[in-house]
Amino acid sequence: MKSSFFQTMLTGLQAAIGVLVLTAPALAEGSVTLKVGYGPGGGYDLMARFVAEHLGGFLPGHPDIVVQNVDGAGSLKLAMMMVGSEPKDGSVIALINPVVAFATVSTPELASFDANSLGWIGSLSGSPQLCTVSRNSPIETVEDFLGRDFILGASGKSSTTYVMAALVKNALHARFSLVTGFKGLAEIGLASERGEIAGSCGNSLTAYTAGGLSQTNRIIGQWALEVPESMKDIPSFLELITDPVDHAAAKLIVDTLRFQHPLHLPPGTPPDIVETYRKAFDAMVADPGFRADAASRKLVLNAKSGETVAGIVRALTGADKAVIDRAGELSK
Repeated sequence: MKSSFFQTMLTGLQAAIGVLVLTAPALAEGSVTLKVGYGPGGGYDLMARFVAEHLGGFLPGHPDIVVQNVDGAGSLKLAMMMVGSEPKDGSVIALINPVVAFATVSTPELASFDANSLGWIGSLSGSPQLCTVSRNSPIETVEDFLGRDFILGASGKSSTTYVMAALVKNALHARFSLVTGFKGLAEIGLASERGEIAGSCGNSLTAYTAGGLSQTNRIIGQWALEVPESMKDIPSFLELITDPVDHAAAKLIVDTLRFQHPLHLPPGTPPDIVETYRKAFDAMVADPGFRADAASRKLVLNAKSGETVAGIVRALTGADKAVIDRAGELSK
């Protein structure tokens, strides 16, 4: 009887262990690759490397997380890779620009996939996006920014640096020109320091405070749904748009700021692996050590769960088509 009982228990334990191994093999063995859709040195790269230092400690098996930069088209290149060719076993995760989710409905010819199919893990921040210029630039006010001829730098046309600048230009009839092709904020910053361009839009508070922008750039204006009390003195571009149709369209785009620095898994990743990552992410951002480390590095966090991000993406992609179409026009 005892032998039969213990044999049954052993068989059950072996089965349970087998389930764990089958549901998350990549999490229990080896390392995880965190691919970030920008080159080294900018705010996205900074945030990806910070996550890589912490997230593994909350995953089964405590895997090492290795960061790989995949710059191109404002992280659209990476998003398309995740949709098309990356493994669905949890061994590869990505950090992309949230504007890519909007691009799937505003410019589907560029982003030809369903943003709702991605396995959203969570997002790290949600803060205003800034338009900044070099401190050597003669542009000092929002009136200068809208009324003078100069050049702003951006990466791909689906990037925040492009979309937020295009939104200023088209909705507020600014005169500046946009040049694309930069690999990320670091390259844009160098070009600005050399005087080749005046500055850029779509810079996060983290990039400004922790990425070194505050030393070389001044803030001209911001895109935000809700302006933080600490930034009340900085002009809000959204508040300057008087046309009701354009205001609604711009607001839809600015809604992507609610889930900045989002992490995701490829479409088709088993739900249990997605859930494993979501629980690890939630535990990480709630951890006092993680939060203290973020504060010491001047990283601005306002994390959202994967479930919350998925809900925001559903609302964004399901918005009224007329508003989406106008938003697409304003962001080109």
